[in-house]
Amino acid sequence: MIGKEILGKEPITIYEVEELLKDIEDPTFEQKASLDYVREVKKVDLETARKKLQELIELGLDKELAVKIINVYPRTVIELHAVLLKEKGVGEDLYEKILEILRS
Repeated sequence: MIGKEILGKEPITIYEVEELLKDIEDPTFEQKASLDYVREVKKVDLETARKKLQELIELGLDKELAVKIINVYPRTVIELHAVLLKEKGVGEDLYEKILEILRS
């Protein structure tokens, strides 16, 4: 990656990373390691992740925070609290709504 120019910056989920990396014919060591990691930690399929991401954005979360939540995919209030601990503007009143989206 040395010498490559960054053309843009867009938060994407680990599920989208898997989609991008799985079709590379001759992946580098880093790409293989990233793909292995994604496959190990993912909790849902790509379609579900995209649907839940959109629902979180519609709930009023910004895309970067919604991606962060989808990547971790918390199942309990304690897990969600750990993800949102340093986030400003997300009150605990949203916790149940977020978890309801992830559980449905």
